[in-house]
Amino acid sequence: LNPELQEFDGWREAPEFLLCRRLSLGAMQCIDGKTVCVTSGTNFFASELIKTLLEKGCHVRTTVRDCQNLAKTQHLIEMQTQFNGQLELLEAEFIEPGAFDKVVEGCEYVFHTSFPSDHPYHSPDVATLGTKHLFDSVAKHKGQVKKVIITSSFACICGFADGEVPGGGRAVFNEEDWNSTSTKDHRPFLYVKVCAERAAWASVEEHKIPMVVLCPTHELSPPLPASPDGSWKMPWMYIKAMLEGGIVDIDFPIIDNRDLAVAHIKAAELTGVSNERIIVSHAHKFPPSWVMSKMQEMFPDIELGKPDPPQYQEPTPFLDNSKMRDLLGVELRPVEETLRDTCQSFIDKGMAKPVPKGQDLSRNPPLVTGVKPPSLGGHHYTTINL
Repeated sequence: LNPELQEFDGWREAPEFLLCRRLSLGAMQCIDGKTVCVTSGTNFFASELIKTLLEKGCHVRTTVRDCQNLAKTQHLIEMQTQFNGQLELLEAEFIEPGAFDKVVEGCEYVFHTSFPSDHPYHSPDVATLGTKHLFDSVAKHKGQVKKVIITSSFACICGFADGEVPGGGRAVFNEEDWNSTSTKDHRPFLYVKVCAERAAWASVEEHKIPMVVLCPTHELSPPLPASPDGSWKMPWMYIKAMLEGGIVDIDFPIIDNRDLAVAHIKAAELTGVSNERIIVSHAHKFPPSWVMSKMQEMFPDIELGKPDPPQYQEPTPFLDNSKMRDLLGVELRPVEETLRDTCQSFIDKGMAKPVPKGQDLSRNPPLVTGVKPPSLGGHHYTTINL
């Protein structure tokens, strides 16, 4: 790279730098127009990924548990109309052997976005078995499937437990870390995710199938599903609570689902990226005071609640996302853009009822299921049991 390029701001966007970076990432096989599979199509992220793939001309097969459940599938049915002939909905019960055989057949790429977290048999054993069934189906079509992309979770890296620290004396978490604090009894929802990812690595070892595992953090974006479900419940509660005057006392790293979809596609297209585990997220944790301050700037006519603690805090480094940037070449949109677009979508769709500026928040009822009143009179916290 010409050293003179580094003399001005924005040199990383210079064509010369971008060309060098692209060459370093290896060959690409364009996914446009290919037949692909996306599991669990009704979930928050999978819906965004499906939309992005359809826009690239892909023929997409996606699994749902019940095609007739319009509360969960209506947005997919609308995509079928918008992208005539490109989207196919197939019912599949992942706990049954061979459930994915028909779904995977003829596909060049398999995007496994998750197993339904609200499944009545959701457990570590079932998640492990479901993962095995998927890879067994892929193994039957190894000659066709070029790569499997797994949507895991940052919860497989960090369990957000008190006193939990990165390994190796590092200041931030990276892909070498594993969540060892969640168990069947302590934050079992996170433990199930850990079991599912470990099962995926075991299946890759058994079947010798190329795979990339992506570990996103707290997902936000304008929602496509109409109702909260599974992993979508947490961001729904988070945004709804803040827009309706609640007090939020949780801080998270954040990823925009639109950027996450791009990361999945690049993980599929880059032939030199295989058997990798990659965090996809902004590198910082964003305190409630920072988030609410930005939201108040964007929506000055809304009476937002107060963060806990009330003192303003800057985002703090929390994880290393260099593999996302260096291996996949993914650059993330600003968090402010994600917050603005997500909140505006909630307002436009009537998914949140903001409190007008100047209204007394102490008169608000509890906002959503799971909130509890804090010691400060009148307001309400959002409590999310991980």
